[in-house]
Amino acid sequence: MRIGVNIPDDLLRRLDVLKPELNISQVCREAVLMHVERYEAAAANLDTQPTKSALEEAGREEIASWSVVYVDWEALGYEDAVSWGASATWEDWTEWRKAQEFLERQNRPAWAIQPRLRSEPHGATKTFNDRRNDFHDHLRKQSDEYIEWLDYQGITTDWEAAERDYGRARVAYLRKAWQIICDRREEHFQRQREELLAKRRVRLEPTIPAYLLPENEP
Repeated sequence: MRIGVNIPDDLLRRLDVLKPELNISQVCREAVLMHVERYEAAAANLDTQPTKSALEEAGREEIASWSVVYVDWEALGYEDAVSWGASATWEDWTEWRKAQEFLERQNRPAWAIQPRLRSEPHGATKTFNDRRNDFHDHLRKQSDEYIEWLDYQGITTDWEAAERDYGRARVAYLRKAWQIICDRREEHFQRQREELLAKRRVRLEPTIPAYLLPENEP
């Protein structure tokens, strides 16, 4: 098999003086063989158990490093919405609906306001700000070397995107829950109306005093 080799002009000029005693094809074959053997040796080293173990450990360390800063904000928004909805009173839901209507009038995102529960202490159910504070607290516990690694890698958190993802997931769940609440309440009131109408349709037989009946006339 023949292959062509491109040589820069300046190198070709320097090669002219060596042509009588130099087998260029042989030099190329030896150079290619050297690189192939180096590659095969490296591949063989990678296939040894110590190397595999070292690579696996490095991979685990890399995954652990990234896991500190990688947060599934949508999952947290959903989780906090479930927690809020499980504890919310009718007053809490009413407050949430007022906030939603206000944001609609203002043409602002539906997740821009996240009311807390009225009946529970501060922090009983988390909001995005709580989650962001938790993230910073967790980051402050990391080593200086890790912080330097973040800076070296240029890793930062897009907080605008994080808040958007969190808020959308939270609002989507609460809207669905609110629709279920409204449907159930409508079903309940409909049954009450039907029961009331049924009672009104019942006509009691008139009670006739006995002395008015002909068999009891004197």
